[in-house]
Amino acid sequence: MIGFGRLSYGQYYDETHRQTADDIKLLRSWNIKTRFSYLEQAGNSVANGVNYYDTGGRVTFIANPLHHEHFLYDDKGRRFEKFEYHFGYNDKGAVNAYKTLKTESKFSGTGQAIREDVTRNGTVIERHNYSYNSDGKLTQQVSNEINKDTVGKLLYSHKIFYNKYGDIGSEIIYNSVKDCRGDSTIIINTYDSKGKMIHMQKSYKTMKCGNPASVIERKTISESISYLYDATTGQLTKEAMTSSDPTLNYKKEYVYNESGIIVKELGFDGNGKSTTNILYTYVFYPVRKR
Repeated sequence: MIGFGRLSYGQYYDETHRQTADDIKLLRSWNIKTRFSYLEQAGNSVANGVNYYDTGGRVTFIANPLHHEHFLYDDKGRRFEKFEYHFGYNDKGAVNAYKTLKTESKFSGTGQAIREDVTRNGTVIERHNYSYNSDGKLTQQVSNEINKDTVGKLLYSHKIFYNKYGDIGSEIIYNSVKDCRGDSTIIINTYDSKGKMIHMQKSYKTMKCGNPASVIERKTISESISYLYDATTGQLTKEAMTSSDPTLNYKKEYVYNESGIIVKELGFDGNGKSTTNILYTYVFYPVRKR
């Protein structure tokens, strides 16, 4: 399906709540209805979150301290965040309409170059440009937020570049804030031959006013994150981050049961000392007749 990358975040949240075909198949085959997570630290266990799934293995509800979201699916299996977004599609499956409670998108262009203007009360507040290859795969998207107070001033820019397989290869984010505050981020991803991410390189740059205010303080942090997978199952087993700020370093290990379902996430600091673990428990649908 040809679609818009930014909108796919609204619909699918691939980056934050991604469900691969294998994940869905596993959840469906084991009739998983609910997954609870608990933080385990210093001998104490505290409820941390819950996920609900339909009988097809697809997530329908996520709740934890960071977010609280409901999802619906259409007859083609496309995922939507409940009550927030309204999408329209043309006869080729491409998005041609997008509305929220406060904004409306207008699209122009066809084929390999599409532009989207996001308006609020008739005023353009964001502009998104999408580029596709001859096969209809998204190769690049550029999203800009326009400062409503200063005509023409760029407030926010997010560029995403995709590889030939449709995976995000790199991102460039510029976030300008008034009073000489702001930040920028560069992300570069590396994948193995099976399309699994094995390395992520991040660089953050921040700036703020110093004392006196005419002096701008700048800070740069670099992060290198590596991912290891089980050669037989393909499941993620280890994750490690090395930062130019050693206090941010961490390691994670993922533990699965004999059915391949994750049951524990072990957290460590940069020195290998145990920090916070996450435990997962499950509730199942009644076994379906086969």
